[in-house]
Amino acid sequence: MATFVEGLRIITIAPELRGAPELIARLAAWGVRVSLGHSAANVAQSRAGYAAGAVTTTHLFNAMVGVTHREPGLALEALLDDAVWVELIADTLHVDPDVWPLIWAVKPTERVLLVSDAISLAGSGVTRGMVGELEVRVDGEKVTLVEGGNLGPELEPSLHVGYALGHARTATDEGGQWRLTGWESSGSPKVGADPPACTDGTCTDNRSVREPHLLAELNEEQELRDLVLSFAREVVTDPLERDLFGIQVVRPIGGPTTGLTLPSAPTLSPDDIPECVSLRDPALIPVDPDSLQGYWLLFTCVQSGGATREIHAVRISRALEVVQEGGGPMRRLVLAADELGPFASEGIRSPEPVVSFEENGMRLRIWFLAQSTPGDWSVALAEARTHDTSMLEFDLPEPVPFPVNPVLGNASTLVRSGCLGAPCSITGIAVTPRADDPDRLRFLLARRLYLPGAAPTDQLIPLEQTWRKP
Repeated sequence: MATFVEGLRIITIAPELRGAPELIARLAAWGVRVSLGHSAANVAQSRAGYAAGAVTTTHLFNAMVGVTHREPGLALEALLDDAVWVELIADTLHVDPDVWPLIWAVKPTERVLLVSDAISLAGSGVTRGMVGELEVRVDGEKVTLVEGGNLGPELEPSLHVGYALGHARTATDEGGQWRLTGWESSGSPKVGADPPACTDGTCTDNRSVREPHLLAELNEEQELRDLVLSFAREVVTDPLERDLFGIQVVRPIGGPTTGLTLPSAPTLSPDDIPECVSLRDPALIPVDPDSLQGYWLLFTCVQSGGATREIHAVRISRALEVVQEGGGPMRRLVLAADELGPFASEGIRSPEPVVSFEENGMRLRIWFLAQSTPGDWSVALAEARTHDTSMLEFDLPEPVPFPVNPVLGNASTLVRSGCLGAPCSITGIAVTPRADDPDRLRFLLARRLYLPGAAPTDQLIPLEQTWRKP
């Protein structure tokens, strides 16, 4: 390994990553200056990183867990360890000047390094140009991406990348084939800004909407009776905040060109769920075959530092209002990464439930994404059964992980097919049973594809597979 670090002088490492302390110690022994940063580490993990040999902190307060009273992280340990240097981007944008006195009061002055974080266009007078493969806009001292997206580098705290929801549908679906032609779609978003990537500062509050889940309710003749749409909705109002989402549940009306008007507040807010700082990846299941008693709303609980280790559920009435229990929302913990095994040791997200009401009871299958190591997501499954279908009005049966999880991983032929550059990776999953054959499930797998010499692109892969009752 020593040959690979020849000429390397400084490197930033997230200390919570598996093997990080050992790597830090080895690099330090070879004379490489190790800095901690771009991290979701807690205090203990940060302390272990410094103890292993890290001596510097990259961009204090940026891209790290800050000084919070419940779950502090790297920023706190960096301030309290007098032997550690900290980098401060003192441009008034990355760190508010009102925070600076805290740094001077706690940290020895000789351990504070002022850095600019400037890019190659700094001082050139250019207001729009390229940094590597990214086009940026320079407005005074502020730099933002011209086109927002998923794949950009660390963005300015004041930059919100907007997303919008559209509308697309097909009238028929003959046989077992997926019809990918003849779609009717909206020319502009049903909800959200147009264009959705609002990097010019014109977006208003609740500017981003993501991760739609559409529950189609059918009658006994398998004809469409009703639609219920749930999606994550950004709830920040302070321009310095980002990625704080609640969940909206609505009944969409009209055709592709009919927009949705959002109420002033989401159906379910992070304020309603103390353990979660943000709510993502909503999905609905009916409480009874006709949804007369409402729904269970499943979602990913985003915890402090961005960790996604739990999937929760909240009861929603037929009128799309949160059902109360004991002074708060009626809610249940559905899945916890700590209880699932190594395939989910780094987190879980994106529940995709499939429920079937049968003569002898109810069957609930929850597909979800699980992360074994950072960035290595796979598709997993948990199942639950009960002979008492009426229990769904009051509780959810406890799902049991599938014996051979994960069902599909990044190493599978399906995910790797066509990946000529870096390995492809799973980024999302959607599941639904076919109306004419409930044992036949349809999957829509999202993957990120890397091609040589080209920017990464995202693909949707349609699949069908039979999952019969055992």
